Amino acid sequence: QRTAQGVLSQSDYIKIIENEDNKKEYYYNAILFLGETGIRVSELAFKKDDIITTYIDDKAVKCIVLDKTLKRIIINDNKTALKVIDEMKSDNSERVIYLNEYAEKAITGQLEAKQGQHIKSGYVFTSSTGTLIDQRNLLKAFHRMCKTAGVERHGLHSLRKCFINRALKNGIEPID
Repeated sequence: QRTAQGVLSQSDYIKIIENEDNKKEYYYNAILFLGETGIRVSELAFKKDDIITTYIDDKAVKCIVLDKTLKRIIINDNKTALKVIDEMKSDNSERVIYLNEYAEKAITGQLEAKQGQHIKSGYVFTSSTGTLIDQRNLLKAFHRMCKTAGVERHGLHSLRKCFINRALKNGIEPID
């Protein structure tokens, strides 16, 4: 299967998410969610209340409304912190992301993992201490997962590209 440079192939993505050792990784659900929705890492700043149910052809479908993003800001003495801002990268400040069964599974798995560790953050995807996910830590986890699955190391944005390629192959229009 030939893919463009920097794009995670579908077969490698499957190797990563189906690897039993990877499923034990705390950030597994965040990686699965990114791969199944194609959202940017900075868009993981959503809460359980942002998940809604809508109806398409009388069928209930869960989705999230993205209207916030994470941004690293400089605080005093050149230290940085993550902050949630009400501004998206794209011109349209709000996007609706429909959830397939794997994305829903990732959310459920993450909420269960947080509950098991007594994490009380309102955000769905957090670090193991309940703080917002730092992209560097998520990238390290993804690199470990690639290595465990015997897959070439990729960046997190490759999950977005992989999702887009799958969508195009399934006939979904680029505008969607």
